[in-house]
Amino acid sequence: MKKLHLILLTVIAILSIPVSAFAEETINHTTLTSKTILVTFSVNMELGRLTGLFNPLTDTVSVGGNFNGWEKATMTVLQSNSNFYQTTVSVLTSVQDTIRFSFCYSPDIWEVVAIREYVVTQTDYDRGSALLDTIGFNSVSLADFPIEVDFRCNMSVQMKEGKFVRGDKVFVRGDFNGWSGIDFELKDVDGDSIYSRIFPNFKRDQSIAFKFVLNHAGNDIWETTDNRTLTVSIWGRNIYTVYWEDESVYKSTKTIQITFSVNVELQRLAGLFNPATDSVSVRGTFNDWQNTWMHPTPNNPDVCTTTVAVDAELGDTISFKFFITPITWEDDYSYPQLNRFIAVSQEIYDSSFVEYSTVFNNWFRPLANDCTVLFICNTNGAKIKEMPEGTPFKTLHLFGNNTPLKWPESGWPNSDSTLGVQMYDDGTHGDKIAGDNIFSNQITFQKYSTAIIKYKYSANWGLPENGGSNNNEGSEMNRILYIIKGVSNEALEDTFGITRSKYLTNVDSYEIPLPASYNLEQNYPNPFNPSTNIEYSVVGTQHVTLKVYDILGNEVATLVNDVRSSGNYKVPFNSMRNELSSGIYFYQLCAGDFVQTKKMILLR
Repeated sequence: MKKLHLILLTVIAILSIPVSAFAEETINHTTLTSKTILVTFSVNMELGRLTGLFNPLTDTVSVGGNFNGWEKATMTVLQSNSNFYQTTVSVLTSVQDTIRFSFCYSPDIWEVVAIREYVVTQTDYDRGSALLDTIGFNSVSLADFPIEVDFRCNMSVQMKEGKFVRGDKVFVRGDFNGWSGIDFELKDVDGDSIYSRIFPNFKRDQSIAFKFVLNHAGNDIWETTDNRTLTVSIWGRNIYTVYWEDESVYKSTKTIQITFSVNVELQRLAGLFNPATDSVSVRGTFNDWQNTWMHPTPNNPDVCTTTVAVDAELGDTISFKFFITPITWEDDYSYPQLNRFIAVSQEIYDSSFVEYSTVFNNWFRPLANDCTVLFICNTNGAKIKEMPEGTPFKTLHLFGNNTPLKWPESGWPNSDSTLGVQMYDDGTHGDKIAGDNIFSNQITFQKYSTAIIKYKYSANWGLPENGGSNNNEGSEMNRILYIIKGVSNEALEDTFGITRSKYLTNVDSYEIPLPASYNLEQNYPNPFNPSTNIEYSVVGTQHVTLKVYDILGNEVATLVNDVRSSGNYKVPFNSMRNELSSGIYFYQLCAGDFVQTKKMILLR
């Protein structure tokens, strides 16, 4: 018997069955009354199938243990779940006996986990049967199971565009490899321009973020798209296939010669441009918004021009603006400011040439004569932004876009107080009554300077009572003053914190009448391409939102989200900013309890 036992152990070792499984060869029946019961074993082979280690078409599954001398009892697949294998065997056993067992699949691949054990209960004994829980082969947890991800990046478009050649490398980098390194390199082994590779050791339900990176001429070039994301699934191999930069269609590019011309005569006459010291440039998407210098034309020095070569595709949009050194961008009385643009039409693409000629700030309306304006700002009952009610106004300054008014730098730093025009409440500089909290000063705007003046007041500049910010009038909107032709000397009355557009006429100064009701006008033009204007009216001070939605109700743009006082407002909307396609859109005004929605049509 001992010799037979040694031979059996030797065979079992060859078959990779853990030796510890045979510490007890058979169930001990010497002390308890034994009887035969039916024991059902069940095993889940899903993980083995997913890894490719187990092939349900060719492999068989068995169970062996001390109940059958560690012979293999073949198991059959369940019709209800093709991953589950089950068998029922007769076992001679007693209450509290331990059944030891392991699972195996051909050819003799036994589990490597510890020998499994099941203790026979009184219920099993009385009933004559035991149904064991389904166990995963090798008991590998789904959460810990290593899963493969197949990354595939199609470089065919980049190859046609000459931006990627054979010999260049493609990597995938993400939060799973520190967004760096060369270990995750993709290969194109079959020459189909799809660079791919399978990487293991991802986990079930793991959320990964990544991008593809190409190395061209020794330089790493990252995709400019948003981070790509994938949630790893255990059901089958995870395959992620995209085109580089999501460019699936090759569009041939060609060089377009663009001649930019801009007339700066009004800026020169207004003293905003000095030909002896200042320069003019054009900045846009074609030069990463850097300077491309322009030069005066021989026959008219006020017209500056330059020609640039731009690689473009049919349908491309080239955005740009003109700029005067040292700090003067083209301005726009609308809010927000809009860029100029050239859409590469079929005609432009075919001719390879386009000329764009305009006037610097083509909305610009110059003053026909010097104009002196008495600015009067009433601060009685007004509140300084972020300060308690009743905080006294110790000083008041005026800033704006037309000399002698100037704007402070971003953030309105204390050091820029000298750029503001001081207002007075001491009976001087046009102030009628000293100490009445009404501040005044006279300002003269020169002939040829702009007749559309944007300005804003600031209280207690640099003082502790300013609320921690010098930009403290309580509204992000600038005031706008329109000076009508012929005005030379007028007074303008404002109230601190109440922002409205105003007109100065040759009859008298007056404010635009306040609206009597809420209203949302139909946008104009409509249909539009690519820009339109939306006008609305607000009664009283309200928090106002103006939003644009697509036909499915998805929000595509927020044009206004701020507090507005009584007044009439016009907001420009440029579909190019949101990359909208042709179709029907809706815009909705919400002001207090007032809600109104209207339809507009974008035609490309």
